[in-house]
Amino acid sequence: MSRTPADLVNAVELAGRGARLERRLGLSQLPRVGEAGALDGTQVTAQLEFGIFEDRVTVAVQVQGEVILPCQRCLRPCACTLEESATLAAIERDSEEVPGGYEPLLGDPERLSVTGVIEEQVLLGLPLVPMHE
Repeated sequence: MSRTPADLVNAVELAGRGARLERRLGLSQLPRVGEAGALDGTQVTAQLEFGIFEDRVTVAVQVQGEVILPCQRCLRPCACTLEESATLAAIERDSEEVPGGYEPLLGDPERLSVTGVIEEQVLLGLPLVPMHE
């Protein structure tokens, strides 16, 4: 999915201001989550807080919501609660080191895809075997 100009932010500028963004996204805005098996009705809300640590742009991400996946027992839709968070440090090359306590966020911090960051956290939070309780 190509990212729209509204989705791309200058994280350097946002970090300098200590900005906070909130987004609510559905399945149509999260194509990789759909490819992972999510079904209609999937909705997530995310908060991103930008900052600076050791001259690096940082992003604290929290994602909550409900991902609808096929139950691995009965194959009917199963609502899975999602709560995922991470503290990321922007790097432009794989060879750059990330400060302790941070996970790498690879890419150009001046053209950061907000949806891409959220989508990655949703994918990391998906259950390995979704099932009804």
